[in-house]
Amino acid sequence: MKRNIFYSATIVALTLLLSLQVNAQVAINTTGAGPNASAILDLTNTASKGLLVPAVADVTTVSSPAQHLFMYQTGTNNQGVGLYYYEGTSWTRLASGGGTITSVTATSPISSSGGSAPNITISAASTTSSGYLKMADFTKFNNIAKVPWALSSGTSSYYAPTGSGNISIGTSVESTRLYVKDDGADKYVAFFDNSGATETSNGIMIKAGTNSTSGAVFLSFLNSDDSEIGKIWQSGSNSIDLATSSDARLKNRIQHTHFSLENLMKIKVRDYYWNNDKANKLNTGFIAQELYEVFPNAVAVPSKPEGTWMISQEKLIPLIVKSIQDQQATIKVQEERIKSLEDRLSALEQKIGK
Repeated sequence: MKRNIFYSATIVALTLLLSLQVNAQVAINTTGAGPNASAILDLTNTASKGLLVPAVADVTTVSSPAQHLFMYQTGTNNQGVGLYYYEGTSWTRLASGGGTITSVTATSPISSSGGSAPNITISAASTTSSGYLKMADFTKFNNIAKVPWALSSGTSSYYAPTGSGNISIGTSVESTRLYVKDDGADKYVAFFDNSGATETSNGIMIKAGTNSTSGAVFLSFLNSDDSEIGKIWQSGSNSIDLATSSDARLKNRIQHTHFSLENLMKIKVRDYYWNNDKANKLNTGFIAQELYEVFPNAVAVPSKPEGTWMISQEKLIPLIVKSIQDQQATIKVQEERIKSLEDRLSALEQKIGK
């Protein structure tokens, strides 16, 4: 009996060895099915049981680990508890078991500042190499992706939650909620486009200030050395004003203007209709080219022939004030002459009456 058992075990072992040599695949199951064609080891069961991977307290204590070796670490050192594999030079954790991320590394074209909460950047494309972002996406990713954007519930709109930080584009400066910077010439740093082409296709809305007092600045205009040259500010509970710099410290060769009432009288006031006005509304005003011949200070001449001529009606105010002053001086002289004539007439009437 014992001899028969020995013979049977020998036959099974030889059969298994021959199967390993011929097929180089093994299937372990309770159904007798062969291994999957893509697997060297096929473990299948119907009892909801898994594969128990060898465990150690610290995977770095494994002596001379083979590349692709799998181990489960029970300790909290390295990257914490979890399943690790050896990639040839170091251990990498595959699954979290309660540990925390302590560092994030990356290779070109992706870079990481390191640490558990790193800034991730991707280099801009200088060639057609795969893995690089084109310039537009590069700027968008590197300056916006670091803000923890959230998807608004039930919509396709994203927003930056309160207190999550500032957004900067084209610079690392984050002094305001939104900071956009560009060093280019002959172009604008931002463009807002509402292409609805209707009477309600509005532009930008600004909310600031209070309901009762003045002082809040809605827009401030700075030159290249950060000096304020103008602003739109709240001048009352229900009004705004436009202010532009006029500081004596910014001016030189100050003198009385040579413009006068005579210049004002030469300005032509016109009635006209705009070419593209479907309402065909009558307007009253000035023609830039005509005004330029009389008072060029109030005219913005385009840099290119196809550009649009524009005027600044605010710059006409000094000319109007000077003209009123001239007119008032003339009136005063005439009043004095009239007074003198009236006095002489009164004296003559008194002589005749005697």
